[in-house]
Amino acid sequence: MRRAWRLENVIFFPVEFGIYAITFMTVVDLLQVYKTGPWSFSSHLLLLKKWEPDMPPHRYEFNTCTFWVQIHELPFEWLTKEVVVRAIKSLGLVMNVKVEAKGGAAHKIGKARVLLDVPTPLKS
Repeated sequence: MRRAWRLENVIFFPVEFGIYAITFMTVVDLLQVYKTGPWSFSSHLLLLKKWEPDMPPHRYEFNTCTFWVQIHELPFEWLTKEVVVRAIKSLGLVMNVKVEAKGGAAHKIGKARVLLDVPTPLKS
């Protein structure tokens, strides 16, 4: 993860099976890792949770994660923040929405950062 995060001074400490405490040297490093996630390690999703004082490791719930979900090929006039929210809100809680021009003004992409329930399949 140090290489993926481009950080040398980060410490990993095993707490219990499958749970590690991670110490970042600066708040800037910590926020950058949170902001640019989600992350995976050996094809497994890495869920990061903020440390809570006096909370035993088994009490942490690792069942949600935010992902960017993109919408492509909507008619140009439909690609608004409101339409993106309506299209994506069935997946989970919409945290942030962006509508961006890509490769010229004629091509726009809608995307939303969504809090997903990890144990729930996207397709049934």
